[in-house]
This record gives sequence, structure tokens and C-alpha cells, in this order.
Amino acid sequence: MEQKKDSKVFYYIKEVAKWGLVVWLIWPITYSMQSRMSFPRMMAGILLFILYIGKLFYDIFYDTYRHRENKNKYVELLVTVGAVTFIAILVGAIALFIGLYAYEMMKNVTADPAE
Repeated sequence: MEQKKDSKVFYYIKEVAKWGLVVWLIWPITYSMQSRMSFPRMMAGILLFILYIGKLFYDIFYDTYRHRENKNKYVELLVTVGAVTFIAILVGAIALFIGLYAYEMMKNVTADPAE
């Protein structure tokens, strides 16, 4: 019983540390207008964010249906397609917002100071 409790505590500490790392990597976006931000650090944070969100949704959607007794292949296919579609929309939205943000940054840098 004690070992199971320790493994649960370790699991929660690992999850908090994992998401803390992602927040630390992405944090320079919040003050990018005042100073230059590290592009590799931001991209690593975004990549880890996408991977962790994908794993989270896999665990929530697909894994719960996989362990059921009465398996229906059409339901499993629908859940898989739904999860992939949701993750693709989420990744697309993140890429769109980052692209719009980069466009605004470039527009501000190249703006004519006389205007």
C-alpha cells in the first residue's frame, strides 16, 4: 500500500514538473515586445506542449475505450478519428495564432517610424 502511495505522489510530482517546464519554456512570449526572445526555447516549449496535449487526449479518449469489455470496432474508429481531428484543430489553432503573432511582430519592426 505504501509503495502505491509513493508511486502516485511521484506521478503527480512528475506531471507538475513536466507542465512547469513547458510553462518556463513558453514564458518569454509574455514579454517579447520589451526584449528579444529565444526562438529555440519557444519552439521547444511549443513542441512539448503539443506532444503533452496529444498524449493527454490519447489517455483520456482512446485509452478509456480500449479497456472496455465489449469492444466495437466502429466506436473505436470513431473515437480515434475524433481524437485525431480534435488534436489537429488544436495544433492548427496554435500554429495560426503563432503565425499571426509573428506577422504582427514583423509588421511592427518594419513599420515606418515617420508614421
